Amino acid sequence: MARLRCARVALEMERVRARTGKLPKLEELVPSVFAELPRDPVDGKALELRELAKGYEVVAVGTDTSLRQKHGPGGLAVGFKVAK
Repeated sequence: MARLRCARVALEMERVRARTGKLPKLEELVPSVFAELPRDPVDGKALELRELAKGYEVVAVGTDTSLRQKHGPGGLAVGFKVAK
């Protein structure tokens, strides 16, 4: 479920980029695309956007907040990656 939510957000980000020529921030998808952003199904927290050297990923970390601290970008998380 988390990966599907991340993929859905990434898809909408790409649709906005195709229309406007720039990648939106997550919060810019509300309310034009989503009434509210999809959340991590495990802990209910907001999905995160991580910029990568060649693209980005939308991630859900879940209840293990230590993953955010220990692994940071590219760490152990469920997500969907979009490469440039």
